[in-house]
Amino acid sequence: MKIGEKIKRVRLHRHMKQRELGELVGFTDGAANRIAQYESGFRVPKEDMVKKIADALHVKECALLEPDTGNLGGIMETLFWLDEDMPDVLRFSLSSPIDKNQIAANAATAPVIQTKR
Repeated sequence: MKIGEKIKRVRLHRHMKQRELGELVGFTDGAANRIAQYESGFRVPKEDMVKKIADALHVKECALLEPDTGNLGGIMETLFWLDEDMPDVLRFSLSSPIDKNQIAANAATAPVIQTKR
């Protein structure tokens, strides 16, 4: 997911208008227009602007940037956004061992990937 899409999702989650976010990060004239350009991908915010946007949205910068999948935090960030894009696709189970009866019961509602042991 591109940075503009992430900005838009978090902004909407915060119930903010583009104009409000633009003003919070310091744009005076055309605040909504600049944020709209970021969200549509017409412009890409520079590093210092990403920090301002993240602060205004009350998220860490890394939540808006492309994740580094070389570490656990980056992998978790990727899974978070994947779940945002496709709700109900990722299902995690904290129970062990896997209950095959439960998998069969959920098969109609969730995709199951079976592996050979």
